[in-house]
Amino acid sequence: MNDLESLSERITATKYLLANELELLESGYNPITNQQFIEETLNPDIPTENTPFNMALDLALKSIDVEKHTKEDLTSVSGFIKAEIKEQADSGNNDSLFLEMVNPVCGTVENTLDYIESKIIEANLPHNIFKTIEKTKKGNNQTGLNAEIAAMVHMFQNKGYFKSGFTFKDLFRSFGQYTNNQAGKDYDFVFLYGIQL
Repeated sequence: MNDLESLSERITATKYLLANELELLESGYNPITNQQFIEETLNPDIPTENTPFNMALDLALKSIDVEKHTKEDLTSVSGFIKAEIKEQADSGNNDSLFLEMVNPVCGTVENTLDYIESKIIEANLPHNIFKTIEKTKKGNNQTGLNAEIAAMVHMFQNKGYFKSGFTFKDLFRSFGQYTNNQAGKDYDFVFLYGIQL
């Protein structure tokens, strides 16, 4: 915690770390063996409703049996679709991109977001990061807000609430745009673990 600048950031990060440890233990994580109990293993070559769209496109192209020219056409169209998704992400229109990153719980993405938000509120943090938080007079995020968002993304990413294939920075950036709480630069989570994510 010593690398964090303010007491509120240290408190926020510590609360998330403690909550994360409890959640991991309750979900079947064994810290001695460093293994997670998983009820079922999915075949990564078969897309499901949790497969990110770009990966599903690649899997479909890989498995489709069509003439060579048709496959070239489909590959070309797929490239245009991926380029459009990237352009939307880069331009800040990430509402739908962030929702695409969320694993549905009990059938819907909304259930997942409601659950995560309820845990944020239950943790009694200074901000409800699912709401747009007013910036300071200097135009910066409120103290500790980036740490709260980063800790939430890290914890729920580890628990599988976000689809695989997205990096911590992808999730952090698109969640900030989804809630209009963007950080001025990519947030570095090194301060918690001393490793680059």
